[in-house]
Amino acid sequence: MTFGDDFRRLADQHRDTCRDLERERVAGRHTQEQAELLGKKLRELEESVKRSSFVLVLIDADADAYLFDDGYFDDPVDGGKRAALALGSAVRKWWKAENPSLGDIPVVVKAFANGDGLAQLLMRAGMVKRDNALASFASSFSQADEMFDFVLVGKGKDRADHKITGALKHYVESPSCRHILFAACHDNGYVRTLEKYDREPSAAKKITLLRSFQTGREFSSLGLPSITFESVFRKLPLPQGDLVISGKADDSVRASSSVNSKTPSSTNGITQALQGPSSYAQQVASSPSNEARPLPRFVGNPGCNYGEEIDGEDRLGELKTKQGVTFIMAVGQKRKRPASDPVPTVTKPASKLTKTITHTVIADSHLKGEEGTGKTEDAVEQQQLLDLIASSSMTPFEKRVLSLLCQIPRGRVSTYGLLSARLGSSPRAVGGALRRNPFAPRVPCHRVVAAGGGLGGFKGAWPRDGVGITLDEKRRLLRGEGVRFDAKGRVLGTPWGEFV
Repeated sequence: MTFGDDFRRLADQHRDTCRDLERERVAGRHTQEQAELLGKKLRELEESVKRSSFVLVLIDADADAYLFDDGYFDDPVDGGKRAALALGSAVRKWWKAENPSLGDIPVVVKAFANGDGLAQLLMRAGMVKRDNALASFASSFSQADEMFDFVLVGKGKDRADHKITGALKHYVESPSCRHILFAACHDNGYVRTLEKYDREPSAAKKITLLRSFQTGREFSSLGLPSITFESVFRKLPLPQGDLVISGKADDSVRASSSVNSKTPSSTNGITQALQGPSSYAQQVASSPSNEARPLPRFVGNPGCNYGEEIDGEDRLGELKTKQGVTFIMAVGQKRKRPASDPVPTVTKPASKLTKTITHTVIADSHLKGEEGTGKTEDAVEQQQLLDLIASSSMTPFEKRVLSLLCQIPRGRVSTYGLLSARLGSSPRAVGGALRRNPFAPRVPCHRVVAAGGGLGGFKGAWPRDGVGITLDEKRRLLRGEGVRFDAKGRVLGTPWGEFV
């Protein structure tokens, strides 16, 4: 190779290298311009997210655990607005304490409820006087702030649940949603939904549980933080309505447990009621043999409704009065009996029973014959079940569910929807309570089926081996009680729903 050939080769390499360098310079300038443009867009996006950021409060308002405090329902129109403002203020105060460097932030509230079921619940509890009061409250709540919605989703199984889970899924992935306060901790069914977010650090740091007086035990398995707003929501379960405690058809008396009721007039220490039902035992005697026995309801104010002064240990006894033989349970209160009252004699102490029972049962001595005796025995059996339920460590909501189960007659079935409508809760919450029934099959959770007659995904807790009964065993139990099935294995007949 000559010198000239080497020179031309080196010249070509130099030219190519210069061209490559120029291309790199152009690419570098382009990359720099792109980086500056993307940085600008990122800053704009961050500013946009910051301007649109909000804290979300999701409320399952079907449950009494998340009912607003009683005072807000005195005047539903004004109360809805006041409840909204109080909740918004509590959320902003909490957010500022947790994130002092971020300043104020808008609050979005989405509350979902079965309108008909919740309205009936409030009416029964005496919290509202009109059947349209809940609609007025919801409208006023929503109008108090442009970011607040109290949605009455109407009748239907799990409608509020679907709204809650759908909203959670959407907002937990939204960059504008800085945080979510999850106010549905009464229902263990939501734990399955929250578990997947609990395992994702980016999602878990966005969720805080807003607990109430009634929190499902399974929520403790989650690693999510929690808070409470005691000044906004109720602190106690709703009362269970009225309880007939003694007397005949024309002079029955009733212990009111309404949360908003005024002090009732009384005679001889017993609250007087309007003309109404006969005594509990008479109701038992008059009920058809194939129907549920009427059950007593819980008394909101614990104590001896006969006004007796009971010294020493609380007792359950058989009290002889002019009205007949009365079974009465006293809990830790002493009340003076007027001298004009007949003096009862305790003839059968039951000191082995727990002291925490707060309900009363009346058995009428006028029952005659084998039929009356049998029905009285059924009533006593039901009372024993109520004793077990009331003295257990279950939550107030779970106790209410299991108490209703005792009313379902042998040979009949009810549905999750009917139970939830009676309780003003969700079918999922009812199913969760039935799943934790420690007294089955005496407390018959197997008598609750799905809508349409399907057995549902039932798994009772009571073989004590951690497995639970199978659907075949549930079907066998129901067949043994006289329940009939069609060719597809669905229960025949109309579901029973005459809960008291």
